[in-house]
Amino acid sequence: MTLNWQDLVEIIAAIGALGTAAVGLVDATKWARGGISNAGYRTVHVVLVRYDAAFRNSIGDDWEQLFRAAWLNGQPKAEQLSTARNFIRLGLSPDTAPDLAKACLVDPDRLGEVARKIMAGQELTTHDFEIVGRMDASVEARLGAAYERAEQIYRSSARVLAGAVAIALAAVGWWSVLGASPDYLGLALLAGVVAVPVAPVVKDLTSALAASAHAMKALKGVP
Repeated sequence: MTLNWQDLVEIIAAIGALGTAAVGLVDATKWARGGISNAGYRTVHVVLVRYDAAFRNSIGDDWEQLFRAAWLNGQPKAEQLSTARNFIRLGLSPDTAPDLAKACLVDPDRLGEVARKIMAGQELTTHDFEIVGRMDASVEARLGAAYERAEQIYRSSARVLAGAVAIALAAVGWWSVLGASPDYLGLALLAGVVAVPVAPVVKDLTSALAASAHAMKALKGVP
């Protein structure tokens, strides 16, 4: 089987369309309890529960719904971090100080004293701001790393699932055209494997191939 550049452009475009369709189908799973968006959230949740006492004091027993909804809706990471930090601060009290101190690796007695001053409306000293700053730094470091890891898990999971869907679609297409014949099955599966990575750059690839073909024709003097 011989292919000219026009055939190659059409094949690449078809593979790109297959990848786009696979990504769309994966994205459509979000309607069912978040679908693929749930991937990675557990990594964030494991860190959030370290501040359970503060969240219960500032938000309530159902605090997890707030952070889960923000994750599933794709809220920017910086906003999610800011929300968590603010509610942790708001949840600081003499009762929650011991748990927060343990989670943030700060002195529980000093943090408890800061909490009592805040509750009494007293002015904080430089040392008090220092302990609060250490608490904030610990929260941002731990949650920041958790959100980074969670986003990585989400992206990887979405790509793997989209790749599997693309392979399945390619196999269905092969079967619908050739039936039980094994001809071109390997090529069909290969198209499914590369479909998702190719989809974002298919326009650039086809444009580059077309430009290269025109350039070669010009060099050969073909109109």
